[in-house]
Amino acid sequence: MTMSPTSMSAGSIFADRFEVQELIGSGGMGTIYRTIDLHTRSQVALKLLSSSGTLQEAERFIREGRLLSELKHSGIVGYVAHGQERQGVLYLAMEWLAGEDLSKRLARGPLSVADTTTMLIRVCEALSVPHQLSIVHRDLKPSNVFLRNRQVTDPVLLDFGIARRQIGTQAVTATGALIGTPEYMSPEQARGTRELSPASDVFSLGCVAFECLTGRTPFHGEHVASVLVKILFESPQSISTLRTDVPDGLIRVVMAMLEKEPKKRPPDAMSLLPELREIQLSAVDAVAPTLAYNPSTMGFDSEEQRLVSMVVAAAPFETQLGKEDTLAAQEDTSLGPLVSLIKQQGADAEVLLNHSLVATITNAEDAADQAAKAARIALLVKEHWPEAMVVLTTGRAKTHGQTPVGEVADRAAKLLQRASTSCDSEDRPPETLSGVWLDGVSAGLLDRRFIVTTRGGEALLTGEEVAADQTRLLLGKPTQCVGREAELGVLDTLLASCMDDQEVTAAIVIGPPGVGKSRLRHEFLRRLKARGIEGTLLVGHATTIGAGQPYSLVADAIRRLCGLRGGEPISVQRERLRLRISARLPDAEHQRVVGFLGEMCGIPFPAEQNPQLRIARNDPRLMAKQITLALSDFLKAECGEAPVLLVIEDLQWSDPLTVRCLEEALSELRDVSLMLVALARPEVYDTFPKLWKGLGLREIRLQGLSRKAAERLVVQVLGKNTPATTVSQLVEKADGNALLLEELLRATAEQGTVVPGTVLAMLQARLSRLDSGVRRVLKAASVVGSTFWDGIVTALVNPTAEFTRGQIDGWLQVLRREELIEKGGATRFAGQTEYRFSQAMMREAAYDLLTEEDRRKGHGIVASALISTDSLCAEIVGTNPQQTLITLLGSPGGKAALSSHGALFDIVYHLNRSISSNQTAPSMVPLIEVNLMAAQRADAANAVDTALKYVTSAQRFLYEPLWASHFDLCFELCTRAGEYAYFAGDTERSHREFLSVEERVCNFDQLTQYMTLRVSQAEMLGIPFDGNDERLVAKFLAAAAEE
Repeated sequence: MTMSPTSMSAGSIFADRFEVQELIGSGGMGTIYRTIDLHTRSQVALKLLSSSGTLQEAERFIREGRLLSELKHSGIVGYVAHGQERQGVLYLAMEWLAGEDLSKRLARGPLSVADTTTMLIRVCEALSVPHQLSIVHRDLKPSNVFLRNRQVTDPVLLDFGIARRQIGTQAVTATGALIGTPEYMSPEQARGTRELSPASDVFSLGCVAFECLTGRTPFHGEHVASVLVKILFESPQSISTLRTDVPDGLIRVVMAMLEKEPKKRPPDAMSLLPELREIQLSAVDAVAPTLAYNPSTMGFDSEEQRLVSMVVAAAPFETQLGKEDTLAAQEDTSLGPLVSLIKQQGADAEVLLNHSLVATITNAEDAADQAAKAARIALLVKEHWPEAMVVLTTGRAKTHGQTPVGEVADRAAKLLQRASTSCDSEDRPPETLSGVWLDGVSAGLLDRRFIVTTRGGEALLTGEEVAADQTRLLLGKPTQCVGREAELGVLDTLLASCMDDQEVTAAIVIGPPGVGKSRLRHEFLRRLKARGIEGTLLVGHATTIGAGQPYSLVADAIRRLCGLRGGEPISVQRERLRLRISARLPDAEHQRVVGFLGEMCGIPFPAEQNPQLRIARNDPRLMAKQITLALSDFLKAECGEAPVLLVIEDLQWSDPLTVRCLEEALSELRDVSLMLVALARPEVYDTFPKLWKGLGLREIRLQGLSRKAAERLVVQVLGKNTPATTVSQLVEKADGNALLLEELLRATAEQGTVVPGTVLAMLQARLSRLDSGVRRVLKAASVVGSTFWDGIVTALVNPTAEFTRGQIDGWLQVLRREELIEKGGATRFAGQTEYRFSQAMMREAAYDLLTEEDRRKGHGIVASALISTDSLCAEIVGTNPQQTLITLLGSPGGKAALSSHGALFDIVYHLNRSISSNQTAPSMVPLIEVNLMAAQRADAANAVDTALKYVTSAQRFLYEPLWASHFDLCFELCTRAGEYAYFAGDTERSHREFLSVEERVCNFDQLTQYMTLRVSQAEMLGIPFDGNDERLVAKFLAAAAEE
């Protein structure tokens, strides 16, 4: 008689070995009995596979028995036997466990810190056994951790039914195979990765640990898609914000287990044990857990609000699972090409395990732009996967450095569920199949370019009209350029004259900070594009850091045009420069022009095949002439193809060599269409009193906005129904300052209070309302300069690794959305994103918030970070900028590496500002040396004024005792100061510098060295020297007599 697995009664004998005592339970996969093992007389759990089980279920059942037979540990359910009974029933016999599983225990509340720590240690000890055999459990979750006798300190691992042995790259997950439980899956499982390592189990155990401590899973949602999305993109909330009594060490271990990348996690269970045991010894408390859901405890280091748009697409069979239901893999229909297309649009995209696709869009400068970008991506998905249901949601979400999702993912999953339900309806309108489903936020942000219809209360996006709106946005709204019609008319007239008459025209827009120079430039370029005027646009930025650096402004324009990035191999930079510069040049001019523009850009070419370059490198004046000629020839060739517009920003921070080079280069051009537009503050004439007189410079002075123009802007932004009193108050407070008016509008829109009466104070009031982490990043950026880089800001904000790089990147994006900073173009440093302050005064306001001590420390850290951008210097760089210099200057090749560093001028700028007044003389030696390096490089470029600036800075560090301990260094510094002062036209200072050296030379060798140098300078450079001076001759004879 055939016995059914569910029909055995007490006393029945199964497989001639197991005596049934009672039926414990039955389900879809089989039945479990409590039995007596007749061989050992011990209680045994007997698990029988249902006769209706599938082939896959049978394979899983057999695999679990086979694996359990290899695993011997008290923390793993004990193996007794497995096989197939004579009647064909598959069975697995295991030790009988009395107690409850962890999920039942957690239903009553979280565990104590001590119990959690002990349980983790016991589970890791047990899990180390399969991991050492390259076996991955793949389904760790509370219901698979059994508490023997209900003791949390005596856990037992269950259910190795979907466990797999690592077998290299061989596929181990087939369609429909069980691969884990969504809320406890690792990111690699969520992606459907076929090869899993023990680090996958570490992540799942981290999810269990998080739940034990907080009473909630780190990634939870109502639908599979939302859970998988959160696992991939969202960082879990900090444990410390949910519970106050968890020691930092345990938090650090759990968060390390939850790292998204497997390589960043502990590799296996055994690797967790040392730190867990140390935590157990230092925190042996068993107090009841304290939960802290108080939002006031959630500081900037744990979470922040950011805007995110999410596109989710799936076939209409989206299902809903229970918290601990196990998920089966879906068939892969290869969405790889579509993912690549989405990433090309600047979004993150992933294909999830259930074959749904998710794309996240963040970091746009405003909400409307972000929603528009997300809408285009959603339409792209629908075009390439027409049978899928596609939804788009937008909203605020919390993040800890990863792509933020949060409740946006939940709303996307719910919207997807409603879309799928509608798809099954017989009376569905056709748009539900062809359109993209929108939530209310996304629908409200999309403008008239997008075709949005409403059906049954749901918004559907069906397409985009061909239109463009390049108007500048303020508070997410397009605003016209007001009050600048006259100035724009002047620029338009100059451009027309330039193009019609084929002549060089030059204009300079002068105005104080915040008056609207950048806005005028933006509007001018926008109008050119709208009118279809094409040509070559060159934009060069001067910065506060680079103030006075030779050729920096023009070099910046050339580097941006060629897409050059600092830190790339020199061969790559040379090739990019060569290809772009020579594109329109006659063949005979390629080598010469490219070679000298390379010198200007800090990308030197070999001189073996370029004799002109080789000769010029030994003659600074000839080098300057050749660079000017090369620039002129390059611009002439570009103008031969199309008009050229050269825009120079913040000219007041440029250097005399650049200004002279531009004037001479442009003066040589004839019959070409080239327009130069420079933007500068009024003090530009203090620096360059005879600025471009030979170019017929047209000056455009920007005054404050007129009252009418300011009123128009207020109404544009706040709406026509804005009370007249509000308009009047805002206009009066702004007093014609465009930047201040924008800030007042933002404060009014945000219902903030505006107390300060000056622009700087106004900006600082706004900055003070930022989250502390965001404000910290902004202040750090202000130390770097008006242009800064994310990697260097990270080094400044995060010297002790207090924050993640993702956190800092997130804060930078907040600043972009707040319109305080903007993304730059081609970056100077490979692997780093370039940013700049939207307004120079933003930087000044943030910098002014720092104490003097913080400024000095900040400049020192920035200098060290800049040094490390060079690979040679990075090998020996340290964390202390002073020690870094000592190491570099004292190591073989270190001095040469630093002297040729592409950011040498920037490094010196920051080092000079990192010095406190109480440093000792010996610590000043490396500072003098690097300033001399910068001076020599400036001198080689014939930038004598800049060279003099650096030796003057070095002389600040020249303590009198250094003449005795470092005579040669002091001698070179002061004699170079005398030489540079002479060529800069300051003959009085030149005389003083040489006289100071004469007074300090005190022996025959030093006097000989001095007089030899002075004679050489007189003969070679024409610097006056009276070798027959009686006082000097007498001193020399006295020294000779002593010798």
